[in-house]
Amino acid sequence: SSLTELDIPDTVDHIDMHAFIECTSLRRVSLPASLMRLKKGTFLYCSALTELTLPETLRCLSDGTLGGYAGETLVLPASITYFPDDGFQMQNLRSLTIKGAHYEISPYLWCPNLEELICLGTFDVFRGFGTPCKIEEFTVPAGVRIISSYAFSRMTSLKSLTLPEGVTESKATAEQKKAAEKACKELGWKPEFDDIDTIIRTAWEWHKEHPDGYR
Repeated sequence: SSLTELDIPDTVDHIDMHAFIECTSLRRVSLPASLMRLKKGTFLYCSALTELTLPETLRCLSDGTLGGYAGETLVLPASITYFPDDGFQMQNLRSLTIKGAHYEISPYLWCPNLEELICLGTFDVFRGFGTPCKIEEFTVPAGVRIISSYAFSRMTSLKSLTLPEGVTESKATAEQKKAAEKACKELGWKPEFDDIDTIIRTAWEWHKEHPDGYR
């Protein structure tokens, strides 16, 4: 397609599946304030798309909706209530802002060049990233209570990490605790640390010194 710019009228409240797939010349899209849903693969493979603003009325992003977005910045409005499993595969993205409150930050953030993740809302669970990114400083969003296993393992450039006071559980440490209790009971082994803050801090320090794990 030779389409380079697109202005969608205010009468549209949803855009159907694969509506603009492989529009490789499309550079700018103006979405209406009436829009509530972008269905699967809306802008998939739109490799020239660098200008896109999501309206504050948008509630749902489907799988692969933004798979072709080539811009360096993106703001997700507070109105979005559903994140898809693979809706964030954006190779060029450097800054992502999430305005709303959500249950979790999904591990399906496939943004290898991401340098900044700004969370203006609250989250319950932090699950990390699906691919290594370039974030060097990160503050786990307010409200997070649970940090999942390997949550920071893909943040290979990370130099500074700040945890919120409300973290009460790490799934990794919960699993390790069961194994540790069994080891204590059957082998007489005793863990060096038994509180979550120390466990996370020392685990992170080890990861910084051994970014490739055991080699």
